[in-house]
Amino acid sequence: MEEADDEAALTGAGAGTFEHELRLVKGAIELVARGGAPRVTLVGLRAGDALLSQANALGRTAHLVLRSCPHPGPGSAQDDRFDLVVQHG
Repeated sequence: MEEADDEAALTGAGAGTFEHELRLVKGAIELVARGGAPRVTLVGLRAGDALLSQANALGRTAHLVLRSCPHPGPGSAQDDRFDLVVQHG
C-alpha cells in the first residue's frame, strides 16, 4: 500500500488515475468521432497537463476539438480538477 501512496504523490493524481482517465478520454473521442454523440463532457478529471497533452493530440488526430475548463468546487482538493468537452469543431 505504501508503494501506491508514493506513486500517487509522484504523479499528482496517481498512475492508476491517469490510465483510467485516458481510457475515458479515448472512449469519449471515439463516441463523438463515430457520430454516437455530438458532444461528450468528462467532469472532474484530475490527471492534469499530461492527460491534456495526450487528449489534445488524440483529438486532433480524430479532427475533434477538446476544451478544458476548471471544475468548479470548494476547497483546494477540487481546484486541481477540470472538465473536458469533446466535440466537432
